[in-house]
Amino acid sequence: MFENEMKEILDLVLEISTETDVSVSYDYDSENKILGVLAEGKLFTVSNGKFLVDEADECKRYLVKLGGASFRRKQLRALKQLHSSEIAECINELLQELQKREDPILDHENPEMALNRIEYHAAGGWLPGGRTTQATGDGSDNLYCFFEEVPEC
Repeated sequence: MFENEMKEILDLVLEISTETDVSVSYDYDSENKILGVLAEGKLFTVSNGKFLVDEADECKRYLVKLGGASFRRKQLRALKQLHSSEIAECINELLQELQKREDPILDHENPEMALNRIEYHAAGGWLPGGRTTQATGDGSDNLYCFFEEVPEC
């Protein structure tokens, strides 16, 4: 898990250094398994311990913020190239993040219900990369929204 977090942070550092004028540095101590990122005078340390996810998430949020609008536009351009089934997977990951933050997406007409997940019901046939698939769900090649009741506070 630590290696994945390091790679994600390094990717952000590299993108920021090539896409913006922001000053950013990355240092990894392999002996102690500690990652240091210095960005615009703010220092982040990420270690392979109890607070790994919190430390890494804080660092990534800051780096994305530094990348600004051009960084987000680049990410959106990449997402737009995905197949609908892959976009549904991304949406579900983002929904899970919002659910962890207790920020549900409510149904406008029924605010007691929140968006839970998106499903892609594939028609049988070819997928990107030359893969084939059997029809799933109703085989309609549509995206469907599924809702769940909002928990009581």
